[in-house]
Amino acid sequence: MKSSGKMTILFTLVLTFLLLAAPAWATRPVAKVTSFTGEVLIVSGVDAMPVSHVGQFVNAGDKVQTKQGSVQITFTDGAVLRVRPFTSTMVQERQEESGFLFWKKKISVRRITNYVGKLWFKSGASDRRNFIQSTTAVCGLRGTIAESLVTLQQALIRFEEGSGDISGAMLLVEQALRESTQGEAANNPVYQKISVAAAKMQKAQETGKAIDVAAAKAEIADAGITAAEELDKNPALEPSAKELNQADKNAFITAKAAADAEVKVAELEEIKEAATEAGNQEAVEAAEQALEGIEDKVEDLQDQAEKALTVVTAEEPPTPEEIEQLEATAKLADTALVGILTTIDTTPGMEDAAKEFVPPSPTEPEPEAKPEPVPAPDPVPAPEPVVPTVDEPQPTFDPTEEGGDIPPGPGGSPAE
Repeated sequence: MKSSGKMTILFTLVLTFLLLAAPAWATRPVAKVTSFTGEVLIVSGVDAMPVSHVGQFVNAGDKVQTKQGSVQITFTDGAVLRVRPFTSTMVQERQEESGFLFWKKKISVRRITNYVGKLWFKSGASDRRNFIQSTTAVCGLRGTIAESLVTLQQALIRFEEGSGDISGAMLLVEQALRESTQGEAANNPVYQKISVAAAKMQKAQETGKAIDVAAAKAEIADAGITAAEELDKNPALEPSAKELNQADKNAFITAKAAADAEVKVAELEEIKEAATEAGNQEAVEAAEQALEGIEDKVEDLQDQAEKALTVVTAEEPPTPEEIEQLEATAKLADTALVGILTTIDTTPGMEDAAKEFVPPSPTEPEPEAKPEPVPAPDPVPAPEPVVPTVDEPQPTFDPTEEGGDIPPGPGGSPAE
């Protein structure tokens, strides 16, 4: 048992390091923060971090969410995205298939998903096709400067320059769009889930406890599942984009199972530590035996989650075989998690050890007061003349170098 105990300690130390370390999946920077004010959050895979400095990377597949703050993001081709207060959005860049049968071809696509709130977007210099979409509609942009507002009742878009092809329920307006409200954001399921998950991750970073970090990762993965489910409701989403969205959901299902397994490992380690302090050798040995029994299964789940998140954020779209594998892996991940829980429950002496030394639940952040339901907004007023504003072209940057000389916002002004 002594040798087994040493291996268990090594496994736990490695797991704790991985939980607190940088993301293990392959991230792909597609943009940088060029200005920001107030509270802004970036969710990348199963990690969440506040925007802390100009030059901070935004990766493919990242979600950007604001409270009472705003952020300007500049892409590698000079395209600019401004995210206004109380907004939740996702940035995707990859290739998608277009056409049918023998006429199918791959095209470079950038999709800006607005779950709730207000954003402003200016196309860049590349030939990448740009889309602004919500959970109800898709707008393909053409040489465009546009702003988008998604409320609890409707999606709106306004063009300062250029035009777009709208499919689905999205209202085209000419007057400047109003700002989003805290009430609208707090009543949006994606915004809610990300807010809770981010608060847990912030608390976990403060406590430094492996169990808190793992629980926060599980919450972030669950937010990713919710985001994919909400986007899947969009009837105007192209079949290829809908297929990729389902692949995203499956990747987060696997990632959540892996994080839930990591929570159980951290619980066992805390039981072992408490039993050691109490001098209960039987409980110590039970925890060690349970850890040894689930070690390979947990490591396999972690590997599968890392691979899945890497596949869905790559520039190249997943192959049909990879999409099938992502679906199969998501189903097997839940089965594997059940197997891990069963192994723990059936380990001799584990039931008594858990009763005596059960660790406290992962530290919960203070809940935020939820605003009252938002009443329907006043009807959209009659259009007013709008004078288009032409901004200076944005210089490109090297996505491999964080920080450095960052181009100013359009027209030399930072995001408000």
